[in-house]
Amino acid sequence: MGPVMERSRESKKIFILASTLVIGGAEMVFRSLAENLESSGYNVELLFLREPGETGENLIEKGICFRRDISGSRFNPLALLRLFRIFRKNRDSVLLALDHHNVISLGGLASRCAGLRGSVLSVHSTGLWGSGRTFSRLDRIHLRLFDRIVALSDTHAGYLAEREGVPKSRMVVINNGIDTDRFNPADREEKGGRIKREIEIGDDETVVTIVAALRPEKNHVMFIESAGRVMKREESARFLIVGEGEQREFLEKETERRELRGRVTFLGSREDIPDILSASDISVLCSHPVVETFPLTVLEAMACGLPVISTDVGSLSDIITDRRDGILIPAGDSEALAENIIELIRNLNLRDRLGKNARRKVELKFSKQEMVNNYLNMLSDL
Repeated sequence: MGPVMERSRESKKIFILASTLVIGGAEMVFRSLAENLESSGYNVELLFLREPGETGENLIEKGICFRRDISGSRFNPLALLRLFRIFRKNRDSVLLALDHHNVISLGGLASRCAGLRGSVLSVHSTGLWGSGRTFSRLDRIHLRLFDRIVALSDTHAGYLAEREGVPKSRMVVINNGIDTDRFNPADREEKGGRIKREIEIGDDETVVTIVAALRPEKNHVMFIESAGRVMKREESARFLIVGEGEQREFLEKETERRELRGRVTFLGSREDIPDILSASDISVLCSHPVVETFPLTVLEAMACGLPVISTDVGSLSDIITDRRDGILIPAGDSEALAENIIELIRNLNLRDRLGKNARRKVELKFSKQEMVNNYLNMLSDL
């Protein structure tokens, strides 16, 4: 087992358990929780079954206690014993676990056998691409070892109960939340202007942006196909694809095939997402049905005052009220996506109204502080 960073502190202890924390929506939520639980008086210790990952390393750099390589490999039988010993010495603590398969089994068994005060599993999936259900049969047995299971919305809770067999009595609904100070509509000229100069976007062009990993389930092909439809009627449109992944080469070839070079720009993985959104006029998410739960990228765009056009998948209908603070379209319907993009290009009043309503909704319901407060209340109960 890897190094342990120790710190003495008179406060209630929370163990945060994950296989690893790479870059992703669920990982960013756990980063916010770890930072804010620390500042709220809890003694947080990070437990990584494997390596910390980029998000985990960031938390370690901030001085949060950690243990790494508890498992080393995915199916190391010693990991259960190691976790049991850690929890047994800290029985008055609470476990907050991310829904990785090895975490569900090892964390559930070790916390229950050690007699930990409480255990919480936070679920961030609505099915897995290509395999249907989120949890295996073994997972579903171990789910019953957790005192609370966090669903991200009412729709998500319904899915977990009906499709995954999660007991309703143990579920708590806590929406994801984002930093509304970092993502905001202010300084569009300064922040957005830098991006526009960088990639040579004219002031008279309407920028349509998708922020998503370049994986099949995100359906960037639909985005590119819709861009081709839009360009036939609105030549001032520019399309930005932000993200990196296995499909980049294929998608670049698809852009070339449709003769959209110069109109569709691949920006790769970026750290300056708020600035890119400030340079944008419309945000898009066009994922297939089985992948999205409560995507942070949609909340971030809404917080920046952008109208979002999204496929009606996962819990998107719990985030967006159609035609009030965004637009929902059927999954896979590139023609509907193109028509709604064209409408927003031409109807500035609608674009402005949807964007303002979107910002207002995020401030009221989906802020980071609202999310953290809900977790604090749940942990306090335990």
